[in-house]
Formats: sequence, structure tokens, C-alpha cells
Amino acid sequence: MFDTYVEDQLREIAESLAEVLRPRGYRFAKKGLSFSRRKAGFGFRIEFLLRREFVELLVEVNSTAMKAWRQEEGYIPVSPVVLFGPLNGLLEQDSYRWEVTRPSVAAQEMLSVIEREVEPIFELFSDLPRALEATKANRIPGWLRERRLDFILWCDES
Repeated sequence: MFDTYVEDQLREIAESLAEVLRPRGYRFAKKGLSFSRRKAGFGFRIEFLLRREFVELLVEVNSTAMKAWRQEEGYIPVSPVVLFGPLNGLLEQDSYRWEVTRPSVAAQEMLSVIEREVEPIFELFSDLPRALEATKANRIPGWLRERRLDFILWCDES
């Protein structure tokens, strides 16, 4: 487990972000230090991934409708996850990592990245035709091929 100092710094970053993200409809889970919201039938989550003294963002998009479709299609295991992974992996970059020991700087930079990179990904799913087009064009390069194909099939059948 990480030392208390690092955990306290991460909590400070999360609480700072919560002040800005709550008015945008995000719920803040203090226990898991994550943010979530629902829109247009999709759930969106941002979580922290702590690696030593650095923190990265995990991003998730899920859909109960897609989970039901997978169940009808006989998928095993049945999952609501549409897209999931570290932001660095989804965008195939290694630049979105912050030092926990600089909480005010990390929070400010994270907010900028959430606004510039994460929220546009979430907004794509508010418009299925646009999301389908972006998916087929592979605009989220690190999105697992299997999940991308599932999404395309689900959209075509919905």
C-alpha cells in the first residue's frame, strides 16, 4: 500500500477537482476517489490510477443497454463496459501522468486534460451517429478492437 502522505496528496487533488466537476453533473466518490455521471443512456467514470508517486487517469464508458444486448447475443462474460483504460493508453500517449507531491499543479493540469481530452470522448457517446463515425474512423486509437467492434455491431442493431 502507499504511504499516508501520498494518499493524502491524492485526496487533495481529487477534492480540488470535485469542486469544479460537481457543477458539471459529476458525482464524487470519496472512498474510491472517482467521478461519475450519466448522460444519454451511458455512464461515464474518471478514476485515479496511482503508480508510485505518479497519478494517471482511468476512463470508462458503460451502457446497461449494451450489456443487455451482449446478454441477448450470448456473450460471456456479460459486461456493460464500452470503453475502458488509462487515458495514456486510449490516446496512445505517455504524457498524461502527474506527480502526486505537487497537488495544486497536478489538479490544475488534470482539469485541463479532462476538459480537452476526456470530456470530448464522453460527449461523443451523447450522439450515437457521431460516436459510430468516430469509432469506425478509429479516433480513439487505444480502444480495444474487440470493444470497438462490439460497439459498431450494437449501434447497427439498435
